[in-house]
Amino acid sequence: MAVHARLVAVSGVDDLADLMTPEATAEIRRLYSLVSSYDVLSQHTLAWALYYRSLFPLASAATERELAVALFVRCLLAGVEASDIPDDLMDEVVNEAGRHSTPPLREASRTKDSSSVEDALRLWRRIAAACRETHPHRPVILNNLAVLLQLRGKLNDSAEDDREVVGLLEQAMEATPGDAKDQPLRLFNLGVSRRRMFDHTRDEEDLDEAIKYFQRSLEISPEDDPGRQETYAALSEAYRVGASRMRIDVLSTGEKLRTQLSEAVYAVCQLITVRDLEEKKRTIERLPQLRSRAALSVLDDFIENAAALGTDSPLPVPFLRAHRKVLAGLQESPTAEETSTAEPPEFVPPGPVPPQVVEAQSLLADGRVEEADVLLARTAERGRSDDDPHTEGHAELALHDLVFGSLHPAPGSVDRLAGHAAAAQEAFHRAGNRDGLTSALRRRLAIAVHFQDAPMVTDLMPRLIVLDPFGGVWWHAYLRAIDSDDLGYRRAQLEWCVDHAWRLGPDAAHYRAVCERKLAFLDGHVATEELTLPADLAALVEGVERNGPTGNDGERLAAALERVEAMRSHAQSVTVQRSLSAVYTRAYQALSLCTAKAVGPGAVEASVDVLERNSSRSLLLQMDGGASVNDAPSDSPHLDEQVSAYIREPTPHHLKLLTLTFDARRDQERRAQRGIMRRVAGPSRGPAPIRVEGLRALLGDDAVLFFGATGRAVLITSDDCAVVGEFEPDALDREAGVLHRRLSEGAPPAALGGLPVLDELTPQVRERVTEGSRLFVVPSGRLWLVPLGILGEPRLSDVYEVATVPSLSVLARLLRSGPAPEPSGGALMVGLADSDGSLRHARDEVDAAAAHYPRSRVWTGGDATVDTYRTAAPGANVIHLACHGFYLPDHPDFSGLRLAAARGGPGMLWYFDIGRTRLAASLVVLGACHAGTGGVLSGSEYTGIPGALLAAGARSVLAPLWAVDDRVTACLLESFHASYAATGCPASALREAQRACGGDAIDTVGSVHAFQLFGLS
Repeated sequence: MAVHARLVAVSGVDDLADLMTPEATAEIRRLYSLVSSYDVLSQHTLAWALYYRSLFPLASAATERELAVALFVRCLLAGVEASDIPDDLMDEVVNEAGRHSTPPLREASRTKDSSSVEDALRLWRRIAAACRETHPHRPVILNNLAVLLQLRGKLNDSAEDDREVVGLLEQAMEATPGDAKDQPLRLFNLGVSRRRMFDHTRDEEDLDEAIKYFQRSLEISPEDDPGRQETYAALSEAYRVGASRMRIDVLSTGEKLRTQLSEAVYAVCQLITVRDLEEKKRTIERLPQLRSRAALSVLDDFIENAAALGTDSPLPVPFLRAHRKVLAGLQESPTAEETSTAEPPEFVPPGPVPPQVVEAQSLLADGRVEEADVLLARTAERGRSDDDPHTEGHAELALHDLVFGSLHPAPGSVDRLAGHAAAAQEAFHRAGNRDGLTSALRRRLAIAVHFQDAPMVTDLMPRLIVLDPFGGVWWHAYLRAIDSDDLGYRRAQLEWCVDHAWRLGPDAAHYRAVCERKLAFLDGHVATEELTLPADLAALVEGVERNGPTGNDGERLAAALERVEAMRSHAQSVTVQRSLSAVYTRAYQALSLCTAKAVGPGAVEASVDVLERNSSRSLLLQMDGGASVNDAPSDSPHLDEQVSAYIREPTPHHLKLLTLTFDARRDQERRAQRGIMRRVAGPSRGPAPIRVEGLRALLGDDAVLFFGATGRAVLITSDDCAVVGEFEPDALDREAGVLHRRLSEGAPPAALGGLPVLDELTPQVRERVTEGSRLFVVPSGRLWLVPLGILGEPRLSDVYEVATVPSLSVLARLLRSGPAPEPSGGALMVGLADSDGSLRHARDEVDAAAAHYPRSRVWTGGDATVDTYRTAAPGANVIHLACHGFYLPDHPDFSGLRLAAARGGPGMLWYFDIGRTRLAASLVVLGACHAGTGGVLSGSEYTGIPGALLAAGARSVLAPLWAVDDRVTACLLESFHASYAATGCPASALREAQRACGGDAIDTVGSVHAFQLFGLS
């Protein structure tokens, strides 16, 4: 047969049994080592050879089966038919193919690039075609294929793709067991797909089917399922779309009565909240609903309730009766039907925003608040005088937003907010502008909640939900948050509201700001990422911090953090991981203290494991390809401009503008990540942190010095995990800060006395770790600012190959990764230098480095662009950037490297952009001030350019921890590259370069000792 013939050709034998001979074994192994250079046909043939060998009772049969599966995966994804793959391997091949194709799926979902979507779609079509109907992951595979088709459908507005999505999801639904936990989610996705089909077909059947799926999802989902809110919102929106297709004149009498009563409640509340008598007269003239019998019924209810409340009533009974008497005298006929009232206006399509309002918004964008205020007030007045409620409503709404966005909470601003919102509501009501009325009602409702005006809330909520049922779930969550006395619950609801403000359409940004302002209030108006522990944990953690562990504190903390770990295991967003770290850092530290106090040989190891579970989890996620900060749009021209302005003139004003831009960018990142991760399904969990036991198996002769945030220095070797020093974290931070300042000023390390804790633990390290071994340091706090290798007597770097790593889990990933194979032509060095012509020695620095490698490519000046880096860096073995660095201590997540922009002007390679460019480099060298300076955000998340490069794929990074001299840096790094090119060891190369370039001059000493090695040494 054909397969047999190919086996004979490749293996050089003429019988399958001969595949077992030593000669055939050696030949097949040699062929496998070169498999990446073969065409698909040859790989397919070799896969069959390995498969047949795995059928024989050999010791290597299991290994050869795994190799065969790996090759069949390549073949399947390259287009080989499923019928040409052994049946008994098919399920394994499909599983592995799905795992290999998940990163392209995530990339396509992130970028929404049509070519990426098509590439991923091609892979998942082949996987779905090969997947048996009985495969346990068939629903997930079909769902992922549907995700890609849905993406393409949105890009191309394709009804055919949406129709195929419905079919795939229905197949996935059939393949899902009836008791599966994700059954409600699959029903919800089906509903969403049928709802999209309705947009194309306008067929009522599609809308009805969508409603049925949403209803079925709600029927079978648990009451505490957080997805129920999403389903309720989708169901409400589907109902709203159905209702919008009905004419008002076919509404039932009961529905009309409810509308009229709602109008009357609104009108009466307007009247009784006005204090000025003349204004009351104008209100009565303006609102015809006050002359209806329904208004009298509303006041009768108010009077009855006020009488029942007695002195607790916010409105006195005589006050309400006086209003009723006035309104009763206005009735046109005492025998008029109780339901008679002015017909509600027919809603008309909203017109364009008036040009004066657009102009005012442009002024606001430029910061010209007063001019915008005057223009809007003039526009609103002209709208009233010209009987143009459309213009009046837009101007009043814009005035409300102006006050909220630029003047609130100045004295009197709340009254202004209420006045503008009420005026906008009344104007849009007269204009019949449904969208405008909805926006005004939202703002009035927020103000009523602020004042805790329960009657007004009771009136406004049903009116708003009639107009906007899709946003009803959001408002329900918002009101529950405001009413709750449980701060943890309130925070959770407000965060949900921030995340789901998009439900409110064009008002999303406004109400996201409302909720974030309330969250800031819960935090005590502190502008920081630090979040408060939930209430149920706060007292427990504070007790452990204050009095030490007692009783079952450890068990209670462990149970609480198990829930957190469950959330972490499914969180594929850097934002979520950072948020969890920010909230629970103190709880992890308290649990580590409890664990360390336990009696037993594994107590130290267990306490380190607890801290590692909360250490740089966002960085670990980025290494694993999860949604990260680089999910947000990469273009940041406004941010680049703000940085340029600050560099030219570093005033408090420019710093404030820059900080605001940072905040806006962070918000953009959060929204982008959440949106992406909701769309990508997969059977795998997020990356789990390594345990000390697992790391020890990787160390060999190497060791790790772990500085825990709880005040213990732990030495981890392949056969032990022991405390080698203790310190007071705050005191060590102060000592490290002083040492950093003195070293950056040029003081010789030997003259500074080092760090007491390092002096205490060094003898124990020397005793337990063989000289010449690699020593990896995991710092904490401000130790990140100190190059620990140059301290001690003798210096640590003179005894060991020292490097710093963000966490034990990051180190484990690096140790497991293995070096990238060197190209046949030798290592390729890529260099970019002196993008703006201000660094005299930078070009020589990169040229000298390039001379030590077999192949090199160097770009300088205007050619050293961010785009050049993104194009050239992925194929390089060594990367060297000689440029300016940018770093602000309070914002390490906005560190950057100043390269050139493709269209002229400054260009920044930002920390959050680095992960966009995947690397295979063994070494990245940064000759840029502060490029190695990082910090800890969110309690325990290391944030700095070296970490971003390691997450992008680099194995080692060399960078300075403070500002360095251009000339000295060029000398040091030329010597470093000469040594590294000869030895391949970055730690020894740095040691030799520091020795060669050392001197007595202050600028020389400071610059030579600034460089720190990150990653592998």
